[in-house]
Amino acid sequence: MSAFLVSQTHIDALVRTAMRGTSDNANEHKQWWPCYFDGMTVNTFSADTVGLKLWRECAASVTARYPRNPELIAEYRYEDGSLFTGVQALKLIACYEYQSCEHDGWETSQAKTFCNSLRNSVIAHLPGYDDAEWSL
Repeated sequence: MSAFLVSQTHIDALVRTAMRGTSDNANEHKQWWPCYFDGMTVNTFSADTVGLKLWRECAASVTARYPRNPELIAEYRYEDGSLFTGVQALKLIACYEYQSCEHDGWETSQAKTFCNSLRNSVIAHLPGYDDAEWSL
């Protein structure tokens, strides 16, 4: 399995989705519930810290996979932008997890917990989710 360090744009998109939801529900009255990372609510005050921690987790994976080519992340500043669809957000989460899972600490990491929580939030807000049958 190969691994690469995801871009800042990718990290920004994950943080933005955690804070604001997706374009699918941007105009809905259904409130986007808060996502958490390491006990912090992901918001404008914590965005830089959360993004840096996510980026470092991915760097730890790349370094574990390619020890001779360590990627050090010294600084991260969140940049706001457009929302993505729920499907695109799910794909970004999956990519991030795939790139970040190469080190021994991944399974118990806050980044993995964050990804699981964010995925559940995105799924629950997909168009038609509330109207689907709970049980058949």
